[in-house]
Amino acid sequence: MERCSSKESLVLGTMVLTVRAGLEPDAHEDFTVHDNLIRTHSPFIDAAMRNDWKEAQERLIKMPETDPVCFHIYVQWLYSSRIHSAVTTAAKPGSTIWAYSKALNREFDTLVGCWIMGDVLRDTDFQDATMDILMKLCRTIHGLGIEILGPLAHYVYAHTTGKTSPLKALLVAHTTVSLTPRKMELFFKEDYPKDFVTEVLSAVYRRWNNGNTGQLLNLEAKCETYHQHYKTGGPCYKDKLPKPMPL
Repeated sequence: MERCSSKESLVLGTMVLTVRAGLEPDAHEDFTVHDNLIRTHSPFIDAAMRNDWKEAQERLIKMPETDPVCFHIYVQWLYSSRIHSAVTTAAKPGSTIWAYSKALNREFDTLVGCWIMGDVLRDTDFQDATMDILMKLCRTIHGLGIEILGPLAHYVYAHTTGKTSPLKALLVAHTTVSLTPRKMELFFKEDYPKDFVTEVLSAVYRRWNNGNTGQLLNLEAKCETYHQHYKTGGPCYKDKLPKPMPL
């Protein structure tokens, strides 16, 4: 265990608020979080609590379109600065490649939901940390031959705006590298968003035109390509993490 500066410890305070994630009455979950912590990270929550709205008076923020699983990961991130998304049971000795692939696919889908939720919360640090895990997962699922399916692409394109969305760029990059001439027929049979198809084919054309037909997925954690903070000029979340202090 590393020791860190006391000046970098969490400033929690004593006030708490509740976030209700998911649809009422049966598909929601309540999360109690320290007021100061979540408002420091989320401009969305901070704005809701600053105004004289019902949410501020009741100290209850309702997010019916948010998956409780995603918000649980977010709460863990707030307190630990770690993304707790791995399904460890799938990696046990003796588990089949199919079971492992299915678990990774499920984790990837969940983290996509986390990134989109982070966009609602306007927490770019959480988005960037989630993106780094998604890039690592992309390398692994690419090696297992797992493709981006139509429903996930539709979900991403329906819940992100702008052509420069890092999440869109990630899906396009993964599909572009995986798309060989033999897989073209399967690609066109899948129900993908029109814009996604256009961006993938344009990228494939550029890759093939440059003579790059290799199958290595080289996704570097470049802030200018995949991190939200780069757009605003703020520091990377990695630079904000507590630094170990030597004895």
